[in-house]
Amino acid sequence: MKILTKESMIDLKQEKSPKEKIYHPAKKCSVCGMPYVENHMLSESLIKILGDKIRYIPSCKCHETFYERELEKIERENEKERVRNRGNRYKNFSIIDNKFLNSLFEKADFTEKHMEIAKKYAEKFMEKNCDVGILFYGNSGTGKTFASACIGIILWREGEML
Repeated sequence: MKILTKESMIDLKQEKSPKEKIYHPAKKCSVCGMPYVENHMLSESLIKILGDKIRYIPSCKCHETFYERELEKIERENEKERVRNRGNRYKNFSIIDNKFLNSLFEKADFTEKHMEIAKKYAEKFMEKNCDVGILFYGNSGTGKTFASACIGIILWREGEML
């Protein structure tokens, strides 16, 4: 076992130039075809213990970027799942009557200002940073429940499409 000290760190910096790259005769990167190079960071005793599988390492960054892309893909899928669940969560505890389950903005009368506002709200709600609510009030038969159902249906369907 070696203990690193300030002096030994200086010795490491002044060590002779890095060894010449030794390429594996057969091993190549499965993505770009670059040959594997000998890993000079490991001691021979460690290679003997762990085997020849770690003696050579890829000379490219393909596998690192591959795993980064895979992690990004998983994160995008998780985000889509969160959005889907968000819409389903609101649908599941909704108390709107079944007759409003087919309420769509396409069927709405946009001469009413509240329907325009409801559609804009639904579009903004799907964005991540939506932190405002909406309240409909008025006399019976003015379209409050229909507008609310349209918002809920579009959010639920958008979540399903992702």
